[in-house]
Amino acid sequence: MIRNNLNSKLRIVIAGLLGIFFLAGILYLSPIVRLSVAIDQDIKQTMNLQNTHPIPFDRKMWLESGSGTKLYSKSIRQKMLNDLFTHYKLVGMTRQQLDELLGPGTGKWKPALEISYPLGSFGFFDDMWLAFEIKKGIVTKYIVTPD
Repeated sequence: MIRNNLNSKLRIVIAGLLGIFFLAGILYLSPIVRLSVAIDQDIKQTMNLQNTHPIPFDRKMWLESGSGTKLYSKSIRQKMLNDLFTHYKLVGMTRQQLDELLGPGTGKWKPALEISYPLGSFGFFDDMWLAFEIKKGIVTKYIVTPD
């Protein structure tokens, strides 16, 4: 009887401690989850190029803007992407045609991608890039991606 009573009390104490640890974990992680959601929403907004108040592509402005970033601001280059993708057939261009259109890139962005262009800020921590894969002197694909 005493042993069963001790086991019962021990179970209650263990259950209480587990409950406390569970609540402490929730309270500890709550700000992290909120920050993660805020970052995710900022990323989605940045990647949604329709909401950046698009402007027509202008080569001179593209070259002058560089990365042109401020935290949380969209660069001129990001705002030009819709028009660039709509009016220029980038896949199939030669490397020379790409250089004539966008200027010299910054070099390799990732091992598989030949040339990249900075586009400006991306959320809290990263910049956005327009990167191209070039095979045998021809653009085979491009991506817009954070670094």
